[in-house]
Amino acid sequence: MIEPPKLPTPWMERDWSRWSQSVQSHSLLDQLNDFPQVVADLILPLDQNELQKSGENTWSIQEHVGHLLAMESLWIARLDDFVLNRSVLRPWNGHNKDVRAAQFNQQKIKAICRDFAEVRSAMVTFTKELMQTGQSFVAFHEGQNRDFSLNDQVAFIAEHDAHHLQIIQYLIHANQ
Repeated sequence: MIEPPKLPTPWMERDWSRWSQSVQSHSLLDQLNDFPQVVADLILPLDQNELQKSGENTWSIQEHVGHLLAMESLWIARLDDFVLNRSVLRPWNGHNKDVRAAQFNQQKIKAICRDFAEVRSAMVTFTKELMQTGQSFVAFHEGQNRDFSLNDQVAFIAEHDAHHLQIIQYLIHANQ
């Protein structure tokens, strides 16, 4: 019997003290680039009710995908921080009110998936261009309380993707 997916530890409650990226950034960049299609393949067969079902204090599957799209602006802004040689990476806004405000459940899921794929592709292309310069990009990540290299940022985004994929898989299973 296959184990049902488990709900991961909430993002803000994760213990990052022993986290380190061990996968090469170039393979992670391929993974990041492919991720919007992985999500689309998983969710597009679902009906609208399954996509938009949410609990009292939880996001729907569609809102999780919208959140992934919304986070691209932070990831790109942090790339700018590296390019501009800022000593501190732009912080996350500390809340996710933008997900509810964007009303992702009122939007077309195919449009959200398309936009996510387009923005993610641009972010990955920009990251690859930065890596090809051979420069060493490092800035302080306040949330992690340590310096982050460009490779660390790539791994962090991959972790964030995996976290939401696990939640989406859990919600799909829970809705069946």
